Amino acid sequence: MKGISRGNFGLVIVYLVPGFIALWGVSYWSGVVRGWLVPREGTVIAVIGMIYAVIAALAAGVAISAVRRLIVDRIHHHLLGVREPKWDFSNLGGVLPAFEAIVEDQYRYYQIYANTLVALVATFVVREVKMWRLDVPILVAVVVVAVALLCASRGCLKRFYQRGSAVLAGKTA
Repeated sequence: MKGISRGNFGLVIVYLVPGFIALWGVSYWSGVVRGWLVPREGTVIAVIGMIYAVIAALAAGVAISAVRRLIVDRIHHHLLGVREPKWDFSNLGGVLPAFEAIVEDQYRYYQIYANTLVALVATFVVREVKMWRLDVPILVAVVVVAVALLCASRGCLKRFYQRGSAVLAGKTA
């Protein structure tokens, strides 16, 4: 197994961080998941729980990414004016390193911002349903962070499309 590198670090963060946020939301409903996130110290169960938490967070992150693709990508494309380019990948071989760099430098940030947005909103909703009360200060904080994540994700997606189009067209990004 390879160590952590620039190429796989981005992928881990894209799925792991939003996945842990989602697990936090699930922990309001599941004592087992709560035990993974807040294990008893000094026990073998704590180590096993942490392994379960990491695997579950990665799986949750992949699911969140699918939801992001269905919802946030469409919001950007249909409501916020980010045009999805029609790329011709027949020339990719000659520009693959440059395109991969743009993926790591722009698209991975888009994914982390947009996936975190989905996880944050879902966790907030789950928490509020479980608590049966609306916590207004937390609502305001979630809205502010959600708007920031939406704006940041839009900027990254737009730059990814622009720079990816330039590289695929044979121009400098």
